Amino acid sequence: MTGANLQATVLLTGEAKPLEGRLKPAANFNPAEGFWGAFELAARVAMLDTSDGEDAGVVTAGTNGETREVAIGLNWYMAPNVVLRINWNHFIFEEDVVLATGDSPEDTQDVFYVRWQIDF
Repeated sequence: MTGANLQATVLLTGEAKPLEGRLKPAANFNPAEGFWGAFELAARVAMLDTSDGEDAGVVTAGTNGETREVAIGLNWYMAPNVVLRINWNHFIFEEDVVLATGDSPEDTQDVFYVRWQIDF
């Protein structure tokens, strides 16, 4: 099996992104004082090819050989420990797959999700 992943982010509000740990907004979310936290735009392209595993006798999920993904997201850091993540993922399947019981086979899938994360 082979795979690849390429991703990039840019902080739209000018903060420096740490290699490890939390991102600290220049000013925490406080709309009464005109502070909105930090915003980050993220993008990713990825590929997973499991067709070689089928040749080697490895059991793979479904019959799809290669799946490609394009993802775009916006991360809103309200404070160092509070972030809202809005993401859209577009998957492209080499072969049609049934995504849910009773559905027709599809060669693409779009997923939109929102995650509000608080850590302490």
